[in-house]
Amino acid sequence: MATLIATTNLRWLPEARERFEEQEEGWPGGLIVERVENTELLKLATTNSNRSKGNDPGAHKVLAGLIVDAQNNRLAQITALLESQITTMTSVLKAHGPDSMVAAQAIETRTRLQQMLATGESAEILSLATVSSDKASVLSMKLIFGLAIVVGLFLGIFATFMAEFGAQVRKAMREKA
Repeated sequence: MATLIATTNLRWLPEARERFEEQEEGWPGGLIVERVENTELLKLATTNSNRSKGNDPGAHKVLAGLIVDAQNNRLAQITALLESQITTMTSVLKAHGPDSMVAAQAIETRTRLQQMLATGESAEILSLATVSSDKASVLSMKLIFGLAIVVGLFLGIFATFMAEFGAQVRKAMREKA
């Protein structure tokens, strides 16, 4: 996965920018590629885009298309290689007969290759970019700030009452003693 992210940043990102700028202007700055935690998924995000032009989805689509095409081409190469190896193992089986030690190894190898071939999945785009609302993030920041002030005031008042209560308890203890 790290190789895919590095290849995306060093090879496909500049290529996507060239292709995008051939058709439109306003490549969004700060386009990043990261792995979605605990998955084999990639996430494309724009950190500091020129929001007024709204080109994030188009830029993401161009880059995602390059990644998907490259991964599907790689899968096709691997599939062809595995099919060739399976054919070779089948011919080894025919040449040596089913009872030989070579045949047992060929059957095991062919089965492993068939499993590898069956698990290959083509790459696909699960969803395209959405532009996050700047108002929502400002609203959530205001809400967090407001809650912090209210909680801070409550804690301050509580600490004041606890200090006064402690002073009253000490005073009562001194008077009893």
